[in-house]
Amino acid sequence: MPTWIPYASTKVAEEVFVFSLKLMTDDWIFERPSNQYFLGDMINLEASVRLYSHVPVRVFVDSCVATAVPDVASVPRYSFIENNGCLVDAKLTGSTSHFMPRTQGDKLRFQLEAFRFQQADSGLVYITCILKAAATTSSSEQKACSFSANGWVSADDSDQVCGCCDTTCSVRSGSDRLLTGSGVEKGCGAEMAGSNVGVGGEVEMGEENAGETNSGEWYTIVRNFKRKKKKKNLNDDNRWDSDVESIVSKVSSQNRGEEFKIQCGPPGISGAECEAINCCFNGQQCYYGRAVTVQCIRDGQFVVVVARDVTLPRLSLDSVHLLGGNDPSCSPVGSTPSFAIYQFPVTACGTSMMEDGGYVVYENRMTSSYEVGVGPLGSITRDSHFELLFQCRYSATSVEALVVEVNTVPAPPPVAAPGPLRVELRLANGQCVTKGCAEGDEAYTSYYGDADYPVTKVLREPVYVEVRILERTDPNIVLMLGHCWATSTPSPLSLPQWDLLVDGCPYQDDRYLTTLVPVAGSSGLQFPTHYKRFVVKMFTFVDPASLAPLQETIFIHCSTAVCHPSSGSCEQSCTRKSECLL
Repeated sequence: MPTWIPYASTKVAEEVFVFSLKLMTDDWIFERPSNQYFLGDMINLEASVRLYSHVPVRVFVDSCVATAVPDVASVPRYSFIENNGCLVDAKLTGSTSHFMPRTQGDKLRFQLEAFRFQQADSGLVYITCILKAAATTSSSEQKACSFSANGWVSADDSDQVCGCCDTTCSVRSGSDRLLTGSGVEKGCGAEMAGSNVGVGGEVEMGEENAGETNSGEWYTIVRNFKRKKKKKNLNDDNRWDSDVESIVSKVSSQNRGEEFKIQCGPPGISGAECEAINCCFNGQQCYYGRAVTVQCIRDGQFVVVVARDVTLPRLSLDSVHLLGGNDPSCSPVGSTPSFAIYQFPVTACGTSMMEDGGYVVYENRMTSSYEVGVGPLGSITRDSHFELLFQCRYSATSVEALVVEVNTVPAPPPVAAPGPLRVELRLANGQCVTKGCAEGDEAYTSYYGDADYPVTKVLREPVYVEVRILERTDPNIVLMLGHCWATSTPSPLSLPQWDLLVDGCPYQDDRYLTTLVPVAGSSGLQFPTHYKRFVVKMFTFVDPASLAPLQETIFIHCSTAVCHPSSGSCEQSCTRKSECLL
């Protein structure tokens, strides 16, 4: 009676998306070099996921908790994002914390108003967030919602998904787990054990629970899926590329006993690391077994290694092909008499994609053709058959953490007279009572009154700004300007914004530079050091999408400080460094 061993199997390998959570500069261009803030500052945070060769996905912030120590279960703690993406800080404390409108699917930005724990001696605040990636759009389980005067709004223009932020959004059912089978087939021995369904690497199963105690304290239990291998540097994302590309050159032909061995993984890999990527280890070398090996690369590529000994009679490797793609890129990248090696992006060669319990799953199929002899009274074959369903499952959830230091606003330097300091910003009307008016002292002879606001100005028309200390008679103190900026609303934290002065100097990226007006002793003022003046060319904000000019009111804000000569120099220098051309 004829006998043979075909191959029909399902293989699954698992990897993770690469997430990050960063502190960003005010312009959102660079990662912030310092983690120090003052109370009332806005902390800019950016969550992101690296796409590589993956399908486009969106990153979401599922939850965030702040603690005074690195332990997320410690007390005190403050949950400011919860319910699958509801930023509740503004609702609970009246802050201006909010998600920024999304501009890229793989990035999500939000602002958190700096705070300190009253019970803690240190100003350190540890922020731990659960990030998620999803190929679908916003839903009640994955969203970015902020609380405002108009209720809950979405960063993705889908406000309807925020409707559950005041109640309880749907909770994951605990199905975030790997597809498991009857065993792991490697073919490291001399004989095959038959057709098995296997997973790509051993895993420790886990789940994630989040909730609220009866006392209202937020708690979370996170047990991540962990592969049983040594943790690698997340920046080493392409660690397998060079090994796969040169895989054929690593076939050892020193003697017949080693002629079927192809190196698996990077040089120097340990036995545990070798086993974790479904390969065989003989004490010295990690190599592909005489079976089928499926690996997932973090940058979104399949690696499939098929051995001819996977069937009986032996499989003709030339007959193996992917069902979904006939492009040259879907052909083997290398082969030997004993192995065929495939490597291709998870979005190519007919791969399908689905989402399953916190994972983004890529699936493809591979089969072999076989020769059939057709006779007048019947048909026969002498070839075995090969069929493989294989998956790469990328974990779409990650826990990211960072730490910020929030300081109280430093006290101003001591002054000669007791009592509070009051500062006023006002606009001069530029109307001169003397002939030959210039942008100097003459333009500041009269000022707009309360009844004159809002003041209407033509674009590029000068706006004369003055900041002064009120009700102080100490001639030694000096008013210092730090940051001056304009907004379209009375709130100094609102967007859009445009800088006028940075560190007391004109903002250099403005084509029409702000002009500083010196206030000299000849100005006729009793305390000229109590005044700062500058001139701005009138402008208007434009719509960020259409770039159409917006006919909105412009509000000017300035941060100030008072300097006393006893504490050091009170001079502000705005001299630009000259550039020498060679």
